[in-house]
Amino acid sequence: MAHNNDWTIQGTPKNKPFRFEKFWLTYAKFIQKTEQWWKEPLGIRGTKMYLLQAKLKHIKSRIKFWNHEVFGNVFKEQKKLEEKMEQIHEGWNQGNIDQETMNREQKLM
Repeated sequence: MAHNNDWTIQGTPKNKPFRFEKFWLTYAKFIQKTEQWWKEPLGIRGTKMYLLQAKLKHIKSRIKFWNHEVFGNVFKEQKKLEEKMEQIHEGWNQGNIDQETMNREQKLM
Protein backbone atom coordinates (compact mmCIF):
# COMPACT_ATOMS: atom_id res chain seq x y z
CA MET A 1 0.00 0.00 0.00
CA ALA A 2 1.42 3.39 -0.98
CA HIS A 3 1.98 5.96 1.74
CA ASN A 4 1.82 9.72 1.31
CA ASN A 5 5.59 9.98 1.68
CA ASP A 6 6.32 7.37 -1.02
CA TRP A 7 8.13 8.64 -4.09
CA THR A 8 6.36 6.22 -6.41
CA ILE A 9 3.81 7.71 -8.72
CA GLN A 10 0.85 5.60 -9.66
CA GLY A 11 -1.10 6.49 -12.79
CA THR A 12 -4.85 6.55 -12.51
CA PRO A 13 -7.41 6.69 -15.31
CA LYS A 14 -7.84 10.38 -14.59
CA ASN A 15 -4.13 11.14 -14.16
CA LYS A 16 -2.24 8.56 -16.18
CA PRO A 17 1.22 9.40 -17.50
CA PHE A 18 1.61 10.56 -21.09
CA ARG A 19 3.23 7.92 -23.28
CA PHE A 20 4.42 8.38 -26.83
CA GLU A 21 2.95 5.71 -29.10
CA LYS A 22 5.12 4.45 -31.94
CA PHE A 23 2.10 3.87 -34.19
CA TRP A 24 1.53 7.66 -34.33
CA LEU A 25 4.54 7.81 -36.64
CA THR A 26 2.64 5.69 -39.17
CA TYR A 27 0.27 8.62 -39.69
CA ALA A 28 1.66 10.48 -42.70
CA LYS A 29 1.35 14.01 -41.32
CA PHE A 30 2.06 13.41 -37.63
CA ILE A 31 5.48 15.13 -37.66
CA GLN A 32 4.10 18.05 -39.67
CA LYS A 33 1.17 18.44 -37.26
CA THR A 34 3.51 18.26 -34.25
CA GLU A 35 5.70 21.02 -35.72
CA GLN A 36 2.60 23.12 -36.39
CA TRP A 37 1.35 22.68 -32.81
CA TRP A 38 4.79 23.54 -31.43
CA LYS A 39 4.78 26.84 -33.32
CA GLU A 40 1.35 27.89 -32.03
CA PRO A 41 1.66 31.00 -29.86
CA LEU A 42 0.60 30.49 -26.27
CA GLY A 43 0.33 34.15 -25.33
CA ILE A 44 2.24 33.73 -22.09
CA ARG A 45 5.45 35.12 -20.64
CA GLY A 46 8.01 33.71 -18.28
CA THR A 47 11.43 32.15 -18.00
CA LYS A 48 12.68 29.91 -20.79
CA MET A 49 12.15 26.86 -18.60
CA TYR A 50 8.56 27.92 -17.84
CA LEU A 51 7.89 28.50 -21.56
CA LEU A 52 9.35 25.08 -22.43
CA GLN A 53 7.14 23.44 -19.82
CA ALA A 54 4.10 25.29 -21.16
CA LYS A 55 4.93 24.26 -24.76
CA LEU A 56 5.29 20.61 -23.73
CA LYS A 57 1.99 20.71 -21.84
CA HIS A 58 0.31 22.35 -24.85
CA ILE A 59 1.65 19.82 -27.35
CA LYS A 60 0.71 16.94 -25.04
CA SER A 61 -2.85 18.22 -24.96
CA ARG A 62 -2.98 18.61 -28.76
CA ILE A 63 -1.54 15.11 -29.35
CA LYS A 64 -3.99 13.48 -26.93
CA PHE A 65 -6.95 15.19 -28.61
CA TRP A 66 -5.63 14.32 -32.10
CA ASN A 67 -5.00 10.71 -31.07
CA HIS A 68 -8.56 10.32 -29.87
CA GLU A 69 -9.96 11.85 -33.09
CA VAL A 70 -7.79 9.80 -35.46
CA PHE A 71 -7.36 6.47 -33.68
CA GLY A 72 -10.05 6.42 -30.99
CA ASN A 73 -9.33 4.28 -27.96
CA VAL A 74 -7.00 1.66 -29.45
CA PHE A 75 -6.39 -0.01 -26.10
CA LYS A 76 -10.10 -0.59 -25.57
CA GLU A 77 -10.39 -2.03 -29.09
CA GLN A 78 -7.32 -4.22 -28.52
CA LYS A 79 -8.87 -5.62 -25.34
CA LYS A 80 -12.10 -6.45 -27.21
CA LEU A 81 -10.15 -8.29 -29.91
CA GLU A 82 -8.13 -10.21 -27.32
CA GLU A 83 -11.36 -11.28 -25.57
CA LYS A 84 -12.80 -12.53 -28.88
CA MET A 85 -9.60 -14.50 -29.55
CA GLU A 86 -9.79 -16.01 -26.09
CA GLN A 87 -13.37 -17.16 -26.76
CA ILE A 88 -12.27 -18.79 -30.01
CA HIS A 89 -9.38 -20.59 -28.30
CA GLU A 90 -11.61 -21.75 -25.45
CA GLY A 91 -13.95 -23.23 -28.07
CA TRP A 92 -11.03 -25.02 -29.69
CA ASN A 93 -10.02 -26.48 -26.33
CA GLN A 94 -13.52 -27.96 -26.16
CA GLY A 95 -13.16 -29.41 -29.66
CA ASN A 96 -15.18 -26.78 -31.52
CA ILE A 97 -12.96 -26.29 -34.55
CA ASP A 98 -14.51 -25.47 -37.91
CA GLN A 99 -13.51 -23.46 -40.98
CA GLU A 100 -15.70 -20.48 -40.05
CA THR A 101 -14.05 -20.20 -36.63
CA MET A 102 -10.60 -20.50 -38.20
CA ASN A 103 -11.50 -17.70 -40.63
CA ARG A 104 -12.71 -15.51 -37.73
CA GLU A 105 -9.44 -16.11 -35.89
CA GLN A 106 -7.42 -15.22 -38.97
CA LYS A 107 -9.42 -12.00 -39.43
CA LEU A 108 -8.90 -11.03 -35.77
CA MET A 109 -5.17 -11.64 -36.07
